[in-house]
Amino acid sequence: SCASLCGNPWGSATDAINTTDALFTLRVAVELEQCNLCVCDVDGSGGVTATDALVSLKIAVGQQIPLECPACAG
Repeated sequence: SCASLCGNPWGSATDAINTTDALFTLRVAVELEQCNLCVCDVDGSGGVTATDALVSLKIAVGQQIPLECPACAG
């Protein structure tokens, strides 16, 4: 389900968030890609911004930051 992929658009529920995920989230923020909010809105702001990409990148380099993706619709 999409909720299990919070912050991890390119992986599975068991993969760690990596720099590819962060880059994809940045591409979503500048409207080059599309992504469900329940996957790419990792700060729970209601939209995908560069801040979401930065949070993902911080997680990829080992910082312990909680993810706050909204629940998936449906």
